[in-house]
Amino acid sequence: MKKFILLILLLSALGMGLFLARPVIRQVFEKVSAGGQAGEVISAADLKTFDYEGAEPLASWRLHEFKGKTDYQIEAGPEGKVLHALGKASSSALFKENLEIQMTEKPFLVWKWKVSQFPAGKTHTALGDRAENDFSGRVYAIFKGRMAFSHEVIQYIWDDQFPEGTAADGFSIGNIKVKMMVIQSGAAPAEGDGWVEERRDLNADFEKAFGKAPEDRHLKGFGLMTDADNTNSVAEAWFSPFTVEIAAPASARTKRKSGFDPVGMFEETSGKVTDGFKAGGRKMARTLKGGIDFVAGGFRKDNR
Repeated sequence: MKKFILLILLLSALGMGLFLARPVIRQVFEKVSAGGQAGEVISAADLKTFDYEGAEPLASWRLHEFKGKTDYQIEAGPEGKVLHALGKASSSALFKENLEIQMTEKPFLVWKWKVSQFPAGKTHTALGDRAENDFSGRVYAIFKGRMAFSHEVIQYIWDDQFPEGTAADGFSIGNIKVKMMVIQSGAAPAEGDGWVEERRDLNADFEKAFGKAPEDRHLKGFGLMTDADNTNSVAEAWFSPFTVEIAAPASARTKRKSGFDPVGMFEETSGKVTDGFKAGGRKMARTLKGGIDFVAGGFRKDNR
């Protein structure tokens, strides 16, 4: 019984030490990415345009099939290669994942798109109606928080009837919250061969969609989809390469790492770790030493 009590006291001492050192621990682990699937990691220091070049341009995109596969093909466009999407009673999306871009870096998502055929037979009673949840153009912005499986998703919609600015809840489950925003309405314009450029302020859109600032979220990825499964019809669109632009000054940018890299982590935060442990670390050490000495003394007494 005495050994059990002494063990509890040791654990309490450890807990108190960690509590005293929590600012240091938080500063260190804030530098470590939330992990995720293996793949390309993009930070503010090496942002680039996600194009459709190379021998297998879609190999780094994840295909998610909801109901049948939309036909995605690379074609020549007015300014380079573009993605042609043709959905025939199908619903599948392409996602670019494993981005590690803090929302404090003020990212903008930029792309061009063009629609030539909208899903037929929709009554347009309500945006987000599952029976009519088909759109020629849909672009996803995916945000991740600190909690596991905690995501917010904005769907940018090009619809033939709902006016620009129409918003609705998408299908949400658990800690995944989805909002839909119509940003283009009606047929493609005649000028520019129908292409329309978008430059979305993700911080502003997040706050508008979810009623709060993104705080500690980061941009985890983006995606696109052309679907016509619910209406059993046809939808067609084109998508240019995507670019993530950073509006924050270089001094405000954060270099993030993929996975757990203790050596790089402590090299990057050595100043903060040193300063933190000078203040809180010595308290933790004293607390731990006192607890260990107390427990060790108890064990020596019990085992004489």
